Amino acid sequence: IQYLDIIELKMAFAPFFSKLSLTEREISKIDLISNNLNNAFNTKIDFLSVFKKALKQYNCASKDVNRILERSNQKCLIFVDAYNFIKKVFIEKANKKSIPTIELQHGSITSNHHIAYHYNCKEEVFSFPKYIFLWGNYWYNNLRLPPKSEAKIVGFPYLDQKKKTSTELKKGNNILVVSQWTIGLDLIKETNKLAHSYSDYKFYFKLHPSELKSEKMYESLITSKNIYLVKDDIDLYNLFSMCIAQIGVYSTVLVEGVAFNLKTFILPIKGYEVYDDFIEKEIMILLKDYKRFRYYLIKDTKRNNFKNELWKEDALINSVQAIKKVIKE
Repeated sequence: IQYLDIIELKMAFAPFFSKLSLTEREISKIDLISNNLNNAFNTKIDFLSVFKKALKQYNCASKDVNRILERSNQKCLIFVDAYNFIKKVFIEKANKKSIPTIELQHGSITSNHHIAYHYNCKEEVFSFPKYIFLWGNYWYNNLRLPPKSEAKIVGFPYLDQKKKTSTELKKGNNILVVSQWTIGLDLIKETNKLAHSYSDYKFYFKLHPSELKSEKMYESLITSKNIYLVKDDIDLYNLFSMCIAQIGVYSTVLVEGVAFNLKTFILPIKGYEVYDDFIEKEIMILLKDYKRFRYYLIKDTKRNNFKNELWKEDALINSVQAIKKVIKE
């Protein structure tokens, strides 16, 4: 185990104590990027200072990361979110040393809503992993990877295991509501409206981990007796097994719920556009008119035909085989 706290601490102080000199060509390049970004977003950000800070942190981290890779016999590096700053340094240094780098898909990748997976370049990007392991075929079609990076479809081992081991519980009229800290307050208001209109259903409002500290506030906002606030007392996959449908906005959990054959409703709250493609393909239902909620619960969708596109089976076996092949290559 190698803890990275000391590296991150050094990085935090690097902008104040390290020196950096840029050539005129480098400054011109930064000015060009700054002008393009400021014009595109109608802002006036001093990108030169942003670049200087980042470069100082990069130079600081590079030394320690190189040292770690040189003193250990790494067969490969596996990451979850590869676009974290320090992980990008690890990926770049490992790629240059021909150590295989692998990112595991950790969230929804859609065709127009994830800048980390849409490149438009002809040159290799050393800070991007050589391989990305995807959950299913669908996600592959939403990527634009840089040259010399490759996607492998393996599945999601943890979800695969949960699907096989989760016990089918008595479902009744249980509805899962998936919250997130960014839209939680709007979502609880809309859930109140639904719960008042459909008193014969139970709504399990699942807090995002970052919302747990606001539990009391959410409890005070509930105005209907058939809404139950879920913290960590019920496992997410047990919730999938006990519910007939799920409601949310843009959480990745909603895609996992599709694997458990839950009918999925998207509320038109800011950010829901992430699932435009799913709505268009009738895998998820955009719920604009709450009066039609019961009708949609009965009406069939195409989720059953599509879930195998989202999740490849035998994920653990596929992942192990893919890792072994990557190491041999």
